[in-house]
Amino acid sequence: MKINIVGLGPGSLDNISYKVYELVTVSKLPLYIRTKKHPVIDTLEQRGMKAEYLDRFYEAGEVFEQVYEAIVAYLIDEVEKRNEIIYAVPGHPYVAEQTVAILHEKCKEQNIEIVAYPSMSFIDALFAAVKRDPSDGFELKDAFNIDALSLDTEHDLVITQVYDNFIASETKLKLLEAYPDEHEAYIVKNAGITGTEEITVCKIYELDQMGICYDYLTSLYIPRVIHKTYSNLSDLINIVRKLRGPDGCPWDAKQTHESLKDHIVEEATEVKEAIENDDLDNLIEELGDVLLHIVFHSELGRESGYFNLLDITDGICKKLTFRHPHVFSDLEIDEKDLPEMWERLKQIEKNNKNTDK
Repeated sequence: MKINIVGLGPGSLDNISYKVYELVTVSKLPLYIRTKKHPVIDTLEQRGMKAEYLDRFYEAGEVFEQVYEAIVAYLIDEVEKRNEIIYAVPGHPYVAEQTVAILHEKCKEQNIEIVAYPSMSFIDALFAAVKRDPSDGFELKDAFNIDALSLDTEHDLVITQVYDNFIASETKLKLLEAYPDEHEAYIVKNAGITGTEEITVCKIYELDQMGICYDYLTSLYIPRVIHKTYSNLSDLINIVRKLRGPDGCPWDAKQTHESLKDHIVEEATEVKEAIENDDLDNLIEELGDVLLHIVFHSELGRESGYFNLLDITDGICKKLTFRHPHVFSDLEIDEKDLPEMWERLKQIEKNNKNTDK
């Protein structure tokens, strides 16, 4: 069994490879296309393409994950019936195409061969439109999954799925948590489509005020921040490493876990006092001091080779997930039963630690 996955490019016939064009217009293999909402479809139909479009799955699914899983299940079922099929997606098959990623996993499990035939991706078209070089690095985010804390403002940012004005407004609010209000943004419509490509440059706070009619062919490009407004956890780690380095601070360089043990208690006490005094400005400062101690101890651990900050975050994430099965799994439990469950789970953790020893 075999599935041929082809990319239909960003939207213009000029950006489709000849092999893809041949497969979708000449081949007699059954052709399935994820969505008919793509500018090149009409042209290809005029050239003889006949396909089954899978837009109906979007109407049946409540969230995109369900839609993608349903599409993949259908494709697996079809290839089992027909032995070989073609599956076509917008852009490049391996750029921001979740159905292809899921399909790969399922086909690997069922020993179904996959052969990919790429065309130009929308990323290529977008960077050509904004006249920027992506080689210095960039982040690619889905508008539905933007988290301000995870944004790296020191790299360019491309945001997809900005398909209506509501999503644009929500995206703006998330961006403003990480970027200056006046930072530049590019609204890119129809990237790579001859005659209809549009670029609008504005400030981030203006993203939903430009009279733009956002649609499924709209993406955002946010250039990197040259002069950072906010520092992040990476900055703090680098500062601590600098302080403990050869050209750093002698006092910081000689500190140990033992020498710092009382200081973190003092800082925690000051956090408590700030809360009791309802002093939010001081609370921010004191929480920063506590965070400094966590990072400092993690650096001491990294230098000794025993642990690092990732071990700390990994440990607490696993603990929280394990102790909240009613949140991270299908377990249903009454609130009154939570304390008993937590005590039971803590005992399991304790037993596991003793076993590991």
